[in-house]
Amino acid sequence: MALVEKKKNNDNDNVISYKDCVISGIIVSAVVAVLSIPGQYIFHNFINPDFFTTMAAHSKQVWLNDGFSDEEATNMANGYFNFKTYLIESVTMALIGGTVLSLILALLVRKAPTEDVIND
Repeated sequence: MALVEKKKNNDNDNVISYKDCVISGIIVSAVVAVLSIPGQYIFHNFINPDFFTTMAAHSKQVWLNDGFSDEEATNMANGYFNFKTYLIESVTMALIGGTVLSLILALLVRKAPTEDVIND
């Protein structure tokens, strides 16, 4: 949506370059990454405070059934299901996913200059 709005509001006869599209998308991705931090905090502290405990217990049981020792299963579950890990994953995936999506969407949204714009 932001890329389409930028394209509509461009003063250069609706011409927007691939580079401008990608930069706009990366800016939106960065904003989403920053906003994911309080989002994760709110979710894990107020909406579902038992999330990590429940998921760690479930995963531990799955890993025990797969043949891991109790110590290994506990370490893996506690190592993955904690706030720090989820926060890093959330920010990283917002940046990576947003950048990849920006690269793809920029191909669809960009518009090359027409002959009248080039000749002006």
